[in-house]
Amino acid sequence: MSPGVEVEAMRQEARLLTIDEAAKALSLSKATVYRLAQRGLLKTVTVGRARRIALADLEAFVEQLRRAGESEVHDVAR
Repeated sequence: MSPGVEVEAMRQEARLLTIDEAAKALSLSKATVYRLAQRGLLKTVTVGRARRIALADLEAFVEQLRRAGESEVHDVAR
């Protein structure tokens, strides 16, 4: 892997999304994203008073949903 590609990969991993951006990426409401975070199903970080979601954590959450059964996916959003 070239140095430029490694730097870009590090930037993507470090990218922090707002709750609104994560909700749009998941096609969910902001309230559902907050609920997922509150339940510990979606990792968040606090920056000052703002809550953010690392892109890598969002991708890990989606991968976890892919591995889960259809019924589990519906239960997570409730």
